Amino acid sequence: MMLTGRIHQNRAVTKNKNLYIRILLPLLFSLILSASACSSRPDNLVIVVIPSSGAFLPVYQEAQIISQVTARRGWSRLELYANGELVRVDSSEPETAYSAIVKQPWIPTTEGPVLISVVAVNAKERRIAKAEVAVLVGTPSPTPTLAPPTPTPTASPTMRVSPTECAPQAALLQDVSIPPGTVLEPGQTFTKIWRVQNTGTCSWSAYQLVFISGNLLGGKSPTRIGDLAPGGVMNISVDLIAPRYQGDYSGVWRLQTEKGALFGPDLSFNIRIPQPTATKSLTPTASATPTPTPTLSSTATPTPTLTPSFTPTPTPTASPSGTVTPTLPGSEP
Repeated sequence: MMLTGRIHQNRAVTKNKNLYIRILLPLLFSLILSASACSSRPDNLVIVVIPSSGAFLPVYQEAQIISQVTARRGWSRLELYANGELVRVDSSEPETAYSAIVKQPWIPTTEGPVLISVVAVNAKERRIAKAEVAVLVGTPSPTPTLAPPTPTPTASPTMRVSPTECAPQAALLQDVSIPPGTVLEPGQTFTKIWRVQNTGTCSWSAYQLVFISGNLLGGKSPTRIGDLAPGGVMNISVDLIAPRYQGDYSGVWRLQTEKGALFGPDLSFNIRIPQPTATKSLTPTASATPTPTPTLSSTATPTPTLTPSFTPTPTPTASPSGTVTPTLPGSEP
């Protein structure tokens, strides 16, 4: 009996152990997975929200590249690349230095597949995160329209044919400000001015200046320009801000009609930001103390006048005896 009781007791213990294993092991496994997921979460992350991979973008129309960037130690700027070419740079603000939703406008100018890359860079010029999407750029197909029913021919007055719409044209005459290769200070604001001429037969009305590629540098795109008659000349300007990092920066802008058509030459700029030089502490230069020149107060000492003393020469006096006796002046003979 005692042996049978022990067997039943051991079986009960074994059953309880198996029950604990079936309950506790999955719970322990889930806790390990959760801890592993938390530990593997990246400190820096960039996600391209819009557009998604495989999206179609119309050529010569502005597209918004919207990205989400997260950096545990902060990010400095977000670079946008199209097929490896840098087309835009945006800097962080104090309130968005660790997490932000960044909108980067871009106008595709070439049809075909484009690889869009968004790269986050920190203050130490290190790439900390990157995201890529592949899109297709092309000409949108025209929307099919239903042909209206053919009306019954009726007598109608003769209709005048409207003249063919003219195509706008422009020519770049001069870089009025900031010639190519201009050296600027980091963070310096400047105004780029181009002088252009309306070389077509259309009057410009409600036209604008739009950013195409390169570095936007805080420029406003699109920027409205004034009206201009055929043959007229005008200055077109855009306000920009020089980057705070060393390097060469350039950008391309173009004119755009009120219907969105680009025309005219590339209006570009090219600047250089030099490498910052270490500030040298000025060592005070000891000013030479003038050595006082002693003033010699000389007392004029009269030069002694030498008074010559003459020795009288004895005058010979004739004596009868023929002996010459010297006679001194003032003595009696």
